[in-house]
Amino acid sequence: MAVIGKIRQRSMLVIIVLGVALVGFILGEGFLSGQGASQQPQFIAEINGEEIPYNKFLNKVDEQVEIYKKNAQTITVPDDIKEQIREQVWNDFEQDLVVVKRAKDLGLSVTGNEFVKGLIQGKNPHPAIAQNFGDPQTGQFNPATVSNYIQNLENDETGEEQARWNSFEEGIQKDHIKTKYLNMLKKGLYTTNVQAKLSAQNKSQSANISYVTKRFSSIENADISFTDADLQTYYNAHKNDAKYQATDATRSIKYVSFNVTPTAEDKQLIRNTLNSLKVQFKETKDDTLFVSSYASKAAGSIRYYTKNTIPASLDTLITQATKKQVIGPVLDSEDGKLKLLKILDIKQAPDSAKASHIFVRINNGDTLAAQAKIDSLYNLIQSGMPFEQVAATGSEDQETGKNGGDLGWFQEGRMLPVISDFAFNGGEINEVTKVESSQGLHIIKITDLTEKLEKRLVATIDKQIVPSRSTIETAYNLASKFSLNNSESGFEENAKGLRDAAQIKESDKTIRGLGDSRDLVRWVFEGSKGDVSEPFELEDRFVVAKITETRPKGTPSLDLIKTEIEQEVIKQKKAEKLIEQLGGNYSLQTAATKWSETIKTADNVTFGAYTVPGLGAEKEVIGATFALKKGEVSKPIVGEFGVFLIKLENLTGKTATEVSIADKTQLNQAYKSRVDYQAYNVLKEKSDITDNRSKFF
Repeated sequence: MAVIGKIRQRSMLVIIVLGVALVGFILGEGFLSGQGASQQPQFIAEINGEEIPYNKFLNKVDEQVEIYKKNAQTITVPDDIKEQIREQVWNDFEQDLVVVKRAKDLGLSVTGNEFVKGLIQGKNPHPAIAQNFGDPQTGQFNPATVSNYIQNLENDETGEEQARWNSFEEGIQKDHIKTKYLNMLKKGLYTTNVQAKLSAQNKSQSANISYVTKRFSSIENADISFTDADLQTYYNAHKNDAKYQATDATRSIKYVSFNVTPTAEDKQLIRNTLNSLKVQFKETKDDTLFVSSYASKAAGSIRYYTKNTIPASLDTLITQATKKQVIGPVLDSEDGKLKLLKILDIKQAPDSAKASHIFVRINNGDTLAAQAKIDSLYNLIQSGMPFEQVAATGSEDQETGKNGGDLGWFQEGRMLPVISDFAFNGGEINEVTKVESSQGLHIIKITDLTEKLEKRLVATIDKQIVPSRSTIETAYNLASKFSLNNSESGFEENAKGLRDAAQIKESDKTIRGLGDSRDLVRWVFEGSKGDVSEPFELEDRFVVAKITETRPKGTPSLDLIKTEIEQEVIKQKKAEKLIEQLGGNYSLQTAATKWSETIKTADNVTFGAYTVPGLGAEKEVIGATFALKKGEVSKPIVGEFGVFLIKLENLTGKTATEVSIADKTQLNQAYKSRVDYQAYNVLKEKSDITDNRSKFF
C-alpha cells in the first residue's frame, strides 16, 4: 500500500517544438519500460491504415527522454515530463501520417537542391537551422557553420552524431512539406467583393431595437406534456448537431470517498514520539547531528529567527524561552507539523548585511599559490588601493568582480558560512578580513549593516501529522465492505457523499476532484455499465466507483442523450405555446398584453457580438435584427431563454457600396491565419485513427 498523505512535488516544463526530430538535434539525443507490453496490443496506434508499432513509438520516446536528461543534466525524469514527451512523440507521428503523408500523396516534396541550398545553407534557412547554427552572441546565421559541422560528421566514429543529424534532416524535410501543403491551401483562398462588403458593413453597423420577451421559465415543466414520438422526431432532426457529436468515447461514474485523515490517537502517537526525544534533544552535544537524524528536512532545521520571521503560532513560545530550553511538542499552524524546538543561542545582531568579496580559487590543491595571491591582493588594500578596484582586477569571481566584488544584501545563513559568520558575529562596517571556505580563499569587506535586534537560533525537529497504518486499514476495510455489499444494488441509496464524474476519456490521467487517478480510469474503460469497483487508493482517500454511463465515439443513441433531448423538446413545446398565445398578431403591444410583459429596448446591438445588451447570448435575436428594415417587426423568435418579438428602431453605420483593396486583404489574411490550425483539425477529423496509448500508459 502506498503512503497516503505524502507531498508530491512536480516540476513543469513547457516543450515547444517543430517536431521530435528537430528537438532531438538541438538538445542532444535518444524511459519507459515496456512492462506488460507482451500482454498489450502490438500497435500503439493505427492512422489511416498505417500501424505504429509499440516498439517504434517507445524508441522515439526513449530518444527524447535521453535528450531531456542530457539537457537538464539529470539522471531521472519526472513523470509529468515523461508524459509531455510521450504526447509530443504522438503529435509528431500523427502530423506525419495525417498531414505530411497526404501532402506527399499529392506529389509535394523537397528537392536536393532546395534542401541544401535553401533550407540548410541558404539566406533564409529553415528556422530550426537558424536557431541551432546562429551565432550565440549576435544571433546571426552563418552558412559556413553548417558546412563545417557536416564535414566534421565523418570524424564521428560512433555514428551517433550522424544518426542524429539524419533524424534532424528528416524532421526539416517533413516540416517543409507540411508548410508547402498548408501554403497551397492558403493560395486557394480568395475573398470576393461581396464578402468584403458584408464584413465591412457588419463591423460598422449598430442597431437599436425594441422588444418584448417571455421567458421559458414562466411555464412550469410539469405543465408540458410530450410523447416518445416527440423525442424521436427531435432526435432524428438534430442527432447530427455538433453539440451531440462525441469526438472520443466517454464514460460517467458515481463514486463515494472514504477519506483517510489522522485521528486523535494518530496525533497522540506522533506527540509521544517527539516527547521521547526531548531529554536526548536537551542533553545532546551535537545539535546539528541530532537534528539531521530526526528532522523531516535537515536543511533549514537550524536557523536564526527574528521577531518578524517567527511563525505566528510559535511566537510567544520562542520569544519567551531561555537558552538551551526545549519547547514542545507544539503544532505549527503554518505547515501543520508537530515540532520540538530548542533555543541554541540568543544574541543581538543585524538582521541583514551587505558585503563585498575578492575570491581566489585553489587550483589542483595548490594552497600555497592561492595563499600568496590572496595575500598580495590583501596587501594592496591595506596600502590604500580601493577594495572595488582590487576586486575588479584580481578577483576570480568575475560576476561580482565587475561590480567591485559586491555581494549585495543578505540575511544570516543565506551566504557561505565563513562570510555569514564574519558579517553577523562581530564584524563592523568597512572592516576587512581574510577567510577560507570550501570553495577557496576570500577577502571580505562589510559595506553596510542594519540595526541590531534580538535573534534566536532555533533547532527544529518536526513530524508531519499523518494517519497511522491502523487508520488507513480501517478506511480501506470500510471501503471494501461498501463495495462488496453494494455491488449488485443499493449503491446510490447507501452511499454517503455520493458524487458524479462525467465525460471521462480513456486517455485521461486524472478525474476532476480525484487527482491522479489513472488506474481508476483504466478500470472504468475495462468495465461495463453498472459495474462497481473495489477500493482505489487515491492520495488521501479510498474511492469506490460505479459505472453509470458509456458513450461511444460519434453520434450517440437517443437513450444516451434522452435527458438533453427532453429539455429541448420541452423548450420547443413552451415556444409553441407562447407563440400560440399571440394569435397571429405580431405587434409589440399585442405581445406585451398577451404575455403580461413590458416593451423594452436594447441599444448598440452589433452583428459581430455574441450577446445582446441586457439579454445575454441570444444569437437568433442578433441575426434577426440585421435582417429587418427600419420600423419592421419580426415574427416570433425562439431564442435560448425565451420567445422574442423585436422591432428595428434605428440602424447606424455605413452600408458598404464599395470595398477597398485593404478591406479584402485584411479579410483574406484573417482566413489564411486559420488554415494551419483548422486544416489540421479537419484532416484529423476525417482520418481513421485508432489510438491504443491508454492500453500502455
